[in-house]
Amino acid sequence: MRIEAATLEEIYTKAALKLECSVNEIDIEIIQAPTEGVLGFFKKNAIVEVSKKSSSKISPVSNKPTPQKEYKQDYKKDTSISSSNKMISEMEGILKILLDKSCFDVELIEVKELKDGEVYIQIDGKDAPLMIGKEGYRYKALSYLLYNMFKAKFNVSIKLEVAQFLEKQENYIDNYLIIVKEKIEKFGRANTRVLDGVLLKLALEKLRASYKDKYVGIKTNRDGEK
Repeated sequence: MRIEAATLEEIYTKAALKLECSVNEIDIEIIQAPTEGVLGFFKKNAIVEVSKKSSSKISPVSNKPTPQKEYKQDYKKDTSISSSNKMISEMEGILKILLDKSCFDVELIEVKELKDGEVYIQIDGKDAPLMIGKEGYRYKALSYLLYNMFKAKFNVSIKLEVAQFLEKQENYIDNYLIIVKEKIEKFGRANTRVLDGVLLKLALEKLRASYKDKYVGIKTNRDGEK
């Protein structure tokens, strides 16, 4: 009998009730250990196979693959699409598993390849504001996580849009950089104010695109601000 619950203690309680025995008479085989997760992601319930103690007990799940293994096996069989489409397809699969494991009511809207080794990812849904978090702290954490994951696996960078958060950040930085560009035109150089996260990345990209003949870089002050 397979049982799922938030903790192993709950597993034993449910198993004892269903099998009508004491917890001392129960054998369990852990399929998935419970985890707390981080920022609402990767939280997992405990999943176990339970039975009454018996010398003749045979585990019915020893040869069953996990959902992730099933996904990878199906993916490897598909040889009819281009390598680029394969990458997008695999990224979609990883993202859907990630979102399914999160505590947010959101869905994957789109994954598409942009130029220069960049991939656009769009997520939206009822809990999109919660996924962004106050001042974008969850967005930054998720963006950092996905960047490192997909950079290592596919050697691509990502452009993450959750609801209209990225669009709003781009509009803000475009307006702010008008002042910075005026200083550059007048003095030949300029510094931005302290920026972090997506704003820092956007400012760097936009200034490098506007001033290809100039050095545009990130400096860190004594407080670790950029």
